Amino acid sequence: MNMNEVLANRANEILGSELGKKHPVHPNDHVNKGQSSNDIIPTTMHLVSIEEIHKQLLPAIRDILSVLKQKIDEFKDIIKVGRTHLQDAVPIPLSLEFLVYLKQLTSEEQNLMEIVEELASIPLGGTALGTGINTHEEFGEIAIQKLSEITKVDFRLNPIKAEGIASHKVFVKLSGILKSLSLALIKLANDIRWMSSGPRAGLGELLIPKKEPGSSIMPGKINPTQSEMLIQVCLKVIGNDTTVTFAEGFGSTLDLNVTKPLIISTILESILLLSNGIKSFTENCLKELRADQKQIEKQLKDNLMIVTNLVPIIGYDKAAEIAKKAYETGKTIKEVIEEMGLEIKDLEKVLDPKG
Repeated sequence: MNMNEVLANRANEILGSELGKKHPVHPNDHVNKGQSSNDIIPTTMHLVSIEEIHKQLLPAIRDILSVLKQKIDEFKDIIKVGRTHLQDAVPIPLSLEFLVYLKQLTSEEQNLMEIVEELASIPLGGTALGTGINTHEEFGEIAIQKLSEITKVDFRLNPIKAEGIASHKVFVKLSGILKSLSLALIKLANDIRWMSSGPRAGLGELLIPKKEPGSSIMPGKINPTQSEMLIQVCLKVIGNDTTVTFAEGFGSTLDLNVTKPLIISTILESILLLSNGIKSFTENCLKELRADQKQIEKQLKDNLMIVTNLVPIIGYDKAAEIAKKAYETGKTIKEVIEEMGLEIKDLEKVLDPKG
């Protein structure tokens, strides 16, 4: 309504009429011309979401994917101790762990591109309730053609315009994708935080760059602040998803969802937070992340779970006995096997974590 009045007043001013008058241009009869905020605002919601995904979020994701690929190549020959339940497990390539992050984020990139296609369906021309009352029958088609030309987005009309006015399930789906993306990012950031823990009393497998003084009281401390920042960003986005869910659930009553402002402001906040969070993490942590190969090799040498390679040869129970004895005596698996007098063909090869 305000925009209609602004445009009408400016038109009347140009035409030599007094401000505040509704002649010769009327804000509703001429400027609005049968349009409704009920179909225009959803159209705007779709448009701005598509723009922000394309301009902010997808470039940030593609940048972090590019850096992850570099790290996978950089770490391709490094074998480390794997861990399940936070306990030592069989060896795993460091590059394979980063391939997990790459796979998850690539999947989220695809999900975002697919939701953009759904967002391109808009209820323009549906006016108040999706019936098109008081507007020209060709308004939607003509307006959407112009809108597509201006924005370079291939918009199309929702075949059931009332659906795009009464409900905003597409934004619930988008919010769900942002939540899923957040979970993938939390895994990446939290794993890096764990693997860089230390430097002497933690895992110490990764070396994070020092970007600021790490502690106001403990000199020389390097804290994983970028990981912690990204985790907090993602937790906020996960909370925002609950807001969008309830906005759809309680706002979509009968023929109009009345929580449009809450939905779009929350969605845009999530997109902005994730975009900036990913950019900062990529630039200030991931790009300069390095592997501490000496620490990795030391842990690998002492790893008891390499005994798993012996199970097909000597059986589970005997392998468990060897692992237990190695743990209790502080010796390596190989040393225990030799002490027990077990003859295992190609023992070095069997126990080689890179084999």
